[in-house]
Amino acid sequence: MLSAWLRMKYPASIVGAIASSAPIWQFQDLVPCDNFYRITTTVYNVVGGSTCVDNIARSWKDIKRLARNDTGKANITKILSLCKPLKTDGDITDLISYLSEIYINLAMVNYPYPTNFLAPLPAHPIREFCSRLNKPYKNDVEMLSMIGSAIGVYTNFTGTTKCNDIGDPDGPIDADGWNFQSCTEMIMPMCSKDNDMFENYSWDFKTYSDTCFKNYQVRPRSEEIPILKYGGKDIKSASNIVFSNGLMDPWSGGGVLSNVSSTVVVIIIPDGAHHIDLRGHNNLDPDTVKIARQFHVRHIQKWLYAYKLDNSMNRPTVWSV
Repeated sequence: MLSAWLRMKYPASIVGAIASSAPIWQFQDLVPCDNFYRITTTVYNVVGGSTCVDNIARSWKDIKRLARNDTGKANITKILSLCKPLKTDGDITDLISYLSEIYINLAMVNYPYPTNFLAPLPAHPIREFCSRLNKPYKNDVEMLSMIGSAIGVYTNFTGTTKCNDIGDPDGPIDADGWNFQSCTEMIMPMCSKDNDMFENYSWDFKTYSDTCFKNYQVRPRSEEIPILKYGGKDIKSASNIVFSNGLMDPWSGGGVLSNVSSTVVVIIIPDGAHHIDLRGHNNLDPDTVKIARQFHVRHIQKWLYAYKLDNSMNRPTVWSV
């Protein structure tokens, strides 16, 4: 995102930009607010299968029902290996957010090789996750046991995690910087509806603002800041930008998916996760990623050639006397 915006704002200083997995349209009224969760669900359907998705979708109501009494809360705490016992309704809300965040993160980093970007993970982590959640559960204990085993792909792939801290879904990654900025400048309206596997919720700016104030003592200035600064979808005046999007990346729903002009162009990676084309070379990279990188190189070469040519033609003549 930043590379695209830098090129738009400072074209005299930035020759060109490769904007990979850049959801520059994930803002007020530019795309449907349910895009992110709908695409995440599609990733699980394609990679892990419909049973995995159905189990996740069913689990929310069952977890909340089970948590209505202390015995149920204790069972959830034990089976999911939580660091602290669940005691309040707020704890259950935190648990649901924790699980949702894990499912989202797995979709973003569903790479075809082992990584440790957000957490140590195997290759194709959603495939491994859903292999542990691939049959309809028959009772609450089975549901919790399957979910506990499945989230272990993300929380304990190394086998060294002693317990799961629902107050820290990002694990070793400190997300406070991003979370703070999303409360001040990067307000991305999101919602969940019946066509995805997440618990339904609607977008409400006031509720979002109140949550920001509770967590960081700040409130969003406006939902429209990025739109006002960078033109929303009207970016025809920009130039020398490549937008690349993996369609298996939840953020692609807010990305630029078709060419805007001859100099603001797009390449799609159908099987790509989040910014996979900007990761280092791996022998397991699919051909679609290799093609995208070649596309990037060609455009960078073209921008630099034009820049050098322009500089040489505009260089002042030096006369010797």
